[in-house]
Amino acid sequence: MIRIAKAELSDLNLLREIAVGTFSESFSDQNSEDDMQFYLEQNLSLDKLEREISDTFSVFYLGYHNAVAVAYLKLNFDKSQIETHKVDSLEIERIYVLKEYKGRGIGKQLLGKAVEIAKNAKLKNICLGVWEKNTEAIAFYRKHGFREIGQHVFMLGNDAQNDLLMQLDLP
Repeated sequence: MIRIAKAELSDLNLLREIAVGTFSESFSDQNSEDDMQFYLEQNLSLDKLEREISDTFSVFYLGYHNAVAVAYLKLNFDKSQIETHKVDSLEIERIYVLKEYKGRGIGKQLLGKAVEIAKNAKLKNICLGVWEKNTEAIAFYRKHGFREIGQHVFMLGNDAQNDLLMQLDLP
């Protein structure tokens, strides 16, 4: 089990550290150094994360294992959603776990937190985008009931990549 806590503005440096660390671990082997650096500077800078954490339609959670942050989750509601912009949907924009902690059920617990929040808000579904080459993540989402509903382009630096859009319908 991990402890999941809502990230506050005071957690900004820790959030950036875990965001940059998990993204780099997940994708640096499959992408150019220039594209990775550009993405990290543009999307995971302190300024950008501060704007995101201050957005009333977004929320971040940190996952702690023995008081060490090892994962995080970013959820978007309503007009802060990247794709759907539906008031009856929750978007998981980011869900990442440090490599050495994968396989311990931490991603499942973070996903469970998202489902709990969506159900408590009486939302109809949860949507997300996942890189088509991230087969491990796609299998994880399918295992937990997500289905493919479309595609979109995700820019990683100058590289236009294809993301699968997936959705989990809630009872």
